[in-house]
Amino acid sequence: MNGWRTAFPPTWRARITGVARRWTALSLRERIVWGGSLTVLSSLLLLASCTTAPPRDIDDACAIFEQHEDWFADADAASQRWGVPLPMLLAIIHQESAFQADARPPRTWYLGFIPGPRPSSAHGYSQALDGSWDDYIAATGNHGAERDQFDDAVDFIGWYVSETARRNGV
Repeated sequence: MNGWRTAFPPTWRARITGVARRWTALSLRERIVWGGSLTVLSSLLLLASCTTAPPRDIDDACAIFEQHEDWFADADAASQRWGVPLPMLLAIIHQESAFQADARPPRTWYLGFIPGPRPSSAHGYSQALDGSWDDYIAATGNHGAERDQFDDAVDFIGWYVSETARRNGV
């Protein structure tokens, strides 16, 4: 093992011990500030990594399913469950949110910098309103559903189109 006592090469050991020495030389207040800053930064990075990136080419269904392989199974399952054509599900998501998980209607701004209310409670892939989403959860029993999750949103759209057709006799 090249004579090393640890898994790290000698240059890495020197760097690690140097960082440890510098860290212990900091005052308690400096440690709290740096530690808090690192915690906030790592939390933000973790949160950002949980968001699904929108497809690169939202106009090409094949490219969407190549980029997000599990989306095809989700969309196909919703299509089969609710009897709604898969292209219709994708067209609705394309129109409503352009495949952006965190899509919301634009808010109004006061004096150019004070955020005001949004015109509706719509958000997520399906742009479902709170009332419609609550109806979906009550009808399907899918209590863990989230509007910013593709599988839940595409299932909601299938349910919504199916309910609309049933109620209106279309």
